Amino acid sequence: MKKSLLFLLAAATTIAAFSQSSKSFYYEKISNPGKTINFTFGVYHGSMETVSKSDGNSYSKMMVAVINDKNADDLYWSDYKVYILLRSGELIYNYTTEASSGDFACKYHVPGGSTHKQYICFGKTFQASDIQKVWLCLADNNFINLFLNE
Repeated sequence: MKKSLLFLLAAATTIAAFSQSSKSFYYEKISNPGKTINFTFGVYHGSMETVSKSDGNSYSKMMVAVINDKNADDLYWSDYKVYILLRSGELIYNYTTEASSGDFACKYHVPGGSTHKQYICFGKTFQASDIQKVWLCLADNNFINLFLNE
C-alpha cells in the first residue's frame, strides 16, 4: 500500500511538472491485477493551444503523458483516443495525425520506468474552460474516466 501511494505521488508530481500554464490536469492510474500493465495517463488541458493552418482552418492541441511503472512490461501505445465532453454537450475526440515519430505521433513504445509525452489534436477549436469531462478510450472500447486534479 505504501509503495503504491509513493508511486502515485511520484506520478502525480511528474504529471504536474509537464503542465505548462495550469497546475490542474486530468489523470488515472491504469493497471491489471498482475501489474504487468501499470501506468498513469495524464491530460494537461492547461497546455491547450489553437493552431492556425495555412489553409485558413485551425485545430486545438494539448499535451498528454504516459508514465509507465518501472516494474511494468513495456507499453505499446496504439492510437488510443481521448474523448472530451464539452460544456455545450458536444462529445469530441482527438484525431490520428500523420506523424510517425516525434511529439505528434499516435503510436509509440514506452519502456518500463519511462515517461512519454505527446500532443494530441482535435479538429474543433475550444478552450480548456469548455471541458466538462475527459475519458481515455483503449483498443477494447473500454472508456476510462479521468479525474481532475486541481
